[in-house]
Amino acid sequence: MAEAWTYQAAPSHEATGEEWTTQGIAVLTAGIVWDAVRVPYTPLGADLDRHADQGWRARPGTPGPVMSSGVPGRHFRFDKGRFSIVLPPAPPGVVPYIAGWSEERLLKCPITRRRVAPGIAYVDETPYDRDSFGVLWARYALRPKQRRGTPQLRNVHPYRQRRAMLNMMCQVCSRTPPDPHGPHLFLLRDSCGAVREGERTTSPPVCVPCAAISIQLCRALRGGRFVAAWARRVPAWGVVGPLHHPVTLRAVPGCQMEQVKYGSQWALWVRAARTMGELRDVTAADLDREFAALGRDRLEEEFARVAELTAVA
Repeated sequence: MAEAWTYQAAPSHEATGEEWTTQGIAVLTAGIVWDAVRVPYTPLGADLDRHADQGWRARPGTPGPVMSSGVPGRHFRFDKGRFSIVLPPAPPGVVPYIAGWSEERLLKCPITRRRVAPGIAYVDETPYDRDSFGVLWARYALRPKQRRGTPQLRNVHPYRQRRAMLNMMCQVCSRTPPDPHGPHLFLLRDSCGAVREGERTTSPPVCVPCAAISIQLCRALRGGRFVAAWARRVPAWGVVGPLHHPVTLRAVPGCQMEQVKYGSQWALWVRAARTMGELRDVTAADLDREFAALGRDRLEEEFARVAELTAVA
């Protein structure tokens, strides 16, 4: 019966036949409802019908394939597309390159008015405080990895995010693109359908292996809540950050993370915390094909590389 249920949930009869014999695909029971899931057999144990770990059981009555995260009790469902290979479990403890850390805090710097032009400035401003468009950037501590403290995955470090966006580096492992002229892979939360031409984002690109990791570990993307696209060009559109009042110079209430276009009047009064790019020459990305092209063995090798590179020191 288990084999029959796996065939029913699989993307193709041929793929499932091979996985059943070579990878040990299992079927779990959840209460009185059978639910086919495609997970590695090993963590479940041989006597899986009635005595498997309850944490590994799928949610009752939910159709479609489920992939294991490598953490008991957590499964990620891909309702908007099925992968032809079973992804390796994402390595635990991955800290993205752009993530914030407890000891890399915002530095308190007095704000003053610029002398030679309208806008805000630092009292002790240096040439490194502005980007090539002349926008003032927030100052954050930047420390060696061994002295960064603990990762703050909900936060983004402005300098590393800016560097990743400008150089099209992978936001997870900081890998530079094989072709600086693109295309570049962008993995975004699915908020309004497929990625559109001209869509703006502060999320730097990812390499294909890190995309496979992100859809398993990132809370915003779990459960198939993601869209992926290739963008040939990603010009800098503007920045995101708090606005300061032109008269009082104080931060404007309710305008802590405003999108400000380069060259606009508000670009003089923003203290940037993110670079925002505009996706051009966009084509939909087929992650299933990208993962299959690498293959499971190569993905496991890449996962090990990323785990070593991003592990907390």
